[in-house]
Amino acid sequence: MISGQVDLESNEVQLSPTRSLHTARPLEREPGNWQVVLEGADGATLASRSFSVIEQLDGDDRTARFNVAIQPQPTAPIAQVRLFRDGDPIARVAGNDSRPAVTIEHPAAGSTVSLADAEFRWAGEDADNGELTYAVYLTVDGGISWTALTTQTSETSLRPPSQFLDPAPNAALLISVSDGVNATYVRSASFKLTR
Repeated sequence: MISGQVDLESNEVQLSPTRSLHTARPLEREPGNWQVVLEGADGATLASRSFSVIEQLDGDDRTARFNVAIQPQPTAPIAQVRLFRDGDPIARVAGNDSRPAVTIEHPAAGSTVSLADAEFRWAGEDADNGELTYAVYLTVDGGISWTALTTQTSETSLRPPSQFLDPAPNAALLISVSDGVNATYVRSASFKLTR
């Protein structure tokens, strides 16, 4: 998932950290006069997708937000993200030569976690020593649906308020890690949430 904000007058773009999400469904073609292109280290296109922006007016400023779901090849790091408007290049953001990685430290597979004192912990690593951000999702139905517990944090642990959790015999976490351009995710083994 690539998201951000663009100034419609100057074409200045501010990208949010990318997120890697788990989905088995193919992406439908999205119409729009904007395009995002992901390139590998050799300049080859890994993926591209057209999209539309959501325009916002703030006084004299004209900005727009965008969220683009895109499926690049999972093996190649993104060396560059390029944005186009009506076919004209407007922004380029450099990536890295590697993808970050994340491992889930707690809860362990098959463990039981109490809703009252639930804490999730993970560790991230990046060969380029970049600043990492994380998005944390929880499923209580075996992966049919996911709830975002946080979508952008640099912390490596989370104590979600108990009102966001329900007892579940088949819960799992999905944690996405991003270095700003490259992202990947890990899904935990199942664990139990109890009162």
